[in-house]
Amino acid sequence: MVNFGVFFVIATSVAFWGIFLSAAVNIFRKMAGKPDVQWVNWVQRLVSEEGKSRLHIYAQIVVFALLVRLAMLVFGWFLLEMREGATLATLFQSFSRWDAAHYLTLAETGYGWQEDGRNILLVFFPLYPYLVRLVGFATDNYLVAAYIVSFTSYCAAMVYLYRLVRLDFSEKTAWWTIILISIAPHAFFFGAPYTESLFLLTTTMTLYYIRTHKWLLAGLAGAFASFTRMAGIILIVVAVVEFITHYKVREIFTKGVWILVMLAGSGAYMLLNWYISGDPLRFMYYQSNHWYNNTQYFGTTMMTQFRNIVNFQDQILINATFVPNILAFAFAIAMLMYAHAKKLNLTFIVFALGYTLVSFAPSWLLSGGRYVAACAVLFIFLAHFTEGKPWRRLVIPLACLVGLFFIMGTFINGGPVF
Repeated sequence: MVNFGVFFVIATSVAFWGIFLSAAVNIFRKMAGKPDVQWVNWVQRLVSEEGKSRLHIYAQIVVFALLVRLAMLVFGWFLLEMREGATLATLFQSFSRWDAAHYLTLAETGYGWQEDGRNILLVFFPLYPYLVRLVGFATDNYLVAAYIVSFTSYCAAMVYLYRLVRLDFSEKTAWWTIILISIAPHAFFFGAPYTESLFLLTTTMTLYYIRTHKWLLAGLAGAFASFTRMAGIILIVVAVVEFITHYKVREIFTKGVWILVMLAGSGAYMLLNWYISGDPLRFMYYQSNHWYNNTQYFGTTMMTQFRNIVNFQDQILINATFVPNILAFAFAIAMLMYAHAKKLNLTFIVFALGYTLVSFAPSWLLSGGRYVAACAVLFIFLAHFTEGKPWRRLVIPLACLVGLFFIMGTFINGGPVF
C-alpha cells in the first residue's frame, strides 16, 4: 500500500505541476495577445437572452435544492429510526457533530469562549457563526438558525452555479452540474451546520462576478468567501488572472482595483484574532499546537493518508476518512487533467489548482472529501465529462449515490466522518 502511495504521489504531482505550468504559459500567451473585452459583452448578451424565463428557471432550481435537502433529512430519519428511534430533535442533532458543534458554540457564546484559558476556536472563520448568531436572534434557537443559514445558502448557491455554468456551457450541462454536486458523497454537509453551503455560495458568486467582470461585486463576494474559509483567499489570484488576460495590465490599478476588496475578509479575520488574543495570527498557533495541523506539500499529506491505512486498526476510520480523502484528491486531479485536455475555461482551472493545493495541505487531513464537495468548478468539469455520454450519466450518478449513502450513513451512526 505504501509503495502504491509513492507511485500515486509521484503521478499526481507530475500531473498537477504539469497543468500548473501549462496554465501559466497560457496566461502569459493571453497577456501577450490583444485583450478581448468584447467577449464579456457577448457573454452578458447571451445570459440576458433567457429573458422572462429566468425567474422560472431559478424557481425550479430552488425547488430542486429544497427537495434534495428534504431527501437527505428523510434518509437521516430512516437511519436513526432503524438504530434507536428518531425525533426531529435527534435528527437535527445527528448532523451537528464535530466542527458543527464548534460553530454552534461560537454562535452562542462568541469568540471569547475558552478551554483551559485558550481561545482554541479562533481557528474557525467567523462569517458562518456570525450569520447563525444573527438568525438565532429571530428564531431563539441556534441549531434551527444554523439549518436556516445552510439551507438558504445552498439554494442560493445552486442558482449562482447555474448562472456560472451558463456562461460557457449549455442549460443541460448546468443542470447536470447542479445534480452531481448535490449527490456527491459528502453533499449532505450542505444541509448540516457546517460552512460548506455558505462557502459554496460565496465562491460561486465570486467566480460568477469575476467571469462577468463586475469587479466591485467580485471583490465584495470574495471578501465574504475569505471571511468564511481560508481557501477563499485563492479567489484574489483567480480574479487577477481573469483581469490580466482580458485587459491591459496597467488597468488593474484602475478598473481592477476593486479586486483588493477581497483582502478585507482575511483582514477582518486577523483583526478578530488581534482583538481576542492580541496576535493577528494567533489562529495559526492554535492550528498547530492544539489541532495538530500544519501546512505542508499535498504529496506529503497523501503519503500520510496511505500510511494511516496501513497503521490504523480502526477499519471504519480507514474506510470513512482516509480512503475518501485519497479518492477526493484523485478526483480533483482527474478533473484537472480532463479540463486541461479539453481546454476548458482557464479561470476555472486556476481556481481548481489553487483550491486543491490549499485543501490538501493540512498535515492532519480529515476532511478532504468535504472540502472537495464545495469546489464547484470540479463538478462543472465532471458535468462536461458526461456530456453526450449516456452511460457516464448513468454510472457516475450511481457511484455518487453509493458513496453518499455510505458516507452519510456512517456519519449519522456516529462514525468518523469529518
